[in-house]
Order: sequence, then C-alpha cells, then structure tokens
Amino acid sequence: MLEEAILSDEVLVLTEATTSESFDLLHEENIAKLQAMPQKNIAVNILMRVMKEKLTNVMKTNLVVSRSFSERFETIVERYHNRNDHMDVLEVFEELIKFKNDLEEAIEQGKHLGLTYEEKAFFDVLGADPDIRKLMEDKKLVAIAKDLVETVRMHRTHDWDKKEQAQARMRLYIKKVLKKHGYPPIKVPKAVEDVLEQAKLQAAGM
Repeated sequence: MLEEAILSDEVLVLTEATTSESFDLLHEENIAKLQAMPQKNIAVNILMRVMKEKLTNVMKTNLVVSRSFSERFETIVERYHNRNDHMDVLEVFEELIKFKNDLEEAIEQGKHLGLTYEEKAFFDVLGADPDIRKLMEDKKLVAIAKDLVETVRMHRTHDWDKKEQAQARMRLYIKKVLKKHGYPPIKVPKAVEDVLEQAKLQAAGM
C-alpha cells in the first residue's frame, strides 16, 4: 500500500495499491510524510508513479483532461530526468504536488456543475474552444452535455464505434443536439468530430 511506500525509504514504486487507492491515499497527512522524507528522489518517484497510473485511468474517460494533463506531466518528468542538483528535485516535487491538486480539481469539477463523469467529459470537449467559452455560459454547455449523453446512450448500438455507417448516424444525432441548443454553426463541424471522438473513447471503456 502507499502507506508502506511513504514510510519506507526502500520502496520506489507502488505495487499493491490500485490506481484509485494510491491516488486517494495522497491526502494531506501522507503528503506531509512525503515532504518529510530526507531522500526527495524517492518521494518524487512515488508521486510520479501514482500520477502516471491516475492519468492512464483518466485517458479512458476524459479526452480533454487527459490530453492537457498528460502534456504537463511529460514536461515535469522530463525536467526530473534532466535535473542537475538537489534543488531541481525539490522543485519537481512541489510541481508534482500542484499537479496532483490540479488534476484532482479537474476530475471533481463536474460535481459542482451537477454533472456525472460522463457528462463532464462532453462539457470539457465543448468548452475546449476558447471562442465557445466566450459565447456560451456554463449552464448552456451543461445542458448540451447532458443532452449529448442521453442522445449517445439512446442511439448507440453494438460496436457502433467500430462501424463507419453507425458512426455517420451518430454524427447526425450529435449535430441535431448542437443545433437544438444554438451552438454556433461555424463551430459545429469540429464540435461534432470532437464529441464523436469522446463518445468512442467512452464506448471503448465500457
């Protein structure tokens, strides 16, 4: 378990805790234990392992969050591997703590909007375009996201995500939802493809 990893300087990676267990065990008390470890490289390795596992899980559910945080994580890892001194390790450790908090906030954000994880993924896809964020309020994007989830559930068939004809039909259903909610016409084509990609990602994880 992560508790054992934190208390033992010999443990470099997590081998027993599941992804959800290891991430959830990174509460303030255990973070404090990591901060108190004299060998910060071990603490960094523990955090990187947990974050990598959590990102792998997020990749199966939320396209936008996984892309954004994966790029950021790779930058942190690269900096760690190219470190020059102890101060670099300390800075990477602090970056990982902030990364963990930001990822946790991004994952849980949907609850404040009254969205399920599935709905939040569509909300993120629609809101990834800065222009859309300026043109449409969150409550409108929330309504579209909920409608998209219901629409995809209603019209999905066996292996639809692997069949071109079924995907073509799904595109039409998605387009109808966007038009119904007044989504900017010029933005619809890309939004349809992005929503379809997110829907296929969720279908693959079912």
